[in-house]
Amino acid sequence: MGLEQSLAKQKQLFHNLQEKASKHPRQLLGDMPIQWSSTYVMLDRAKALKEFIEPFLHTISSDEKNQKKRQKLSDLIPTKKEWNHVGLILKLLTHAENVQQAFSTDQGPTLHLTIPALEALHAAWSKCHNQTKYKDFVPALDTALQKVQDYYKKTAKTQVYTFAMCTIFISYLMVYYKFFFSILDPSKKSKHLHRY
Repeated sequence: MGLEQSLAKQKQLFHNLQEKASKHPRQLLGDMPIQWSSTYVMLDRAKALKEFIEPFLHTISSDEKNQKKRQKLSDLIPTKKEWNHVGLILKLLTHAENVQQAFSTDQGPTLHLTIPALEALHAAWSKCHNQTKYKDFVPALDTALQKVQDYYKKTAKTQVYTFAMCTIFISYLMVYYKFFFSILDPSKKSKHLHRY
């Protein structure tokens, strides 16, 4: 059987396992090296499809004729500890995902959220860094915290953040100004402006 036929058969098997459980069939996703968030999405999908992954791997490993390949496929079945690690990684990446979402809106400017978002991410990961359950991830957390600090330091080298904050402040003042003067008696507006 060719590789394409084998992959199509495995894809169909995974699809069928989900249909038998009356679930809407979804495929596992791959990681993309150019987007860190793809790791989050990939692991989140894998966790959601956890109940189908083990039977899928059991089936394809038992169908394999070659003993070495069968063993390699069987070794892919995640252990309880590995699934626990997936959950912990997802919790860590959720903090970064929340920051990503804060910057990814079409509802208005987001640059003013830069420093608070970086501070929140640093605080969350620092808290995780000190928790025993994340001890296996300390080297990764050290690297991630250093990267957040590097980005934070870059904000001090540019006036863009300050400009963004001033722009937001001015836009709030304009909204307040329009509201405030819309409730004044128009005939007394100039007297009020002169007084204040």
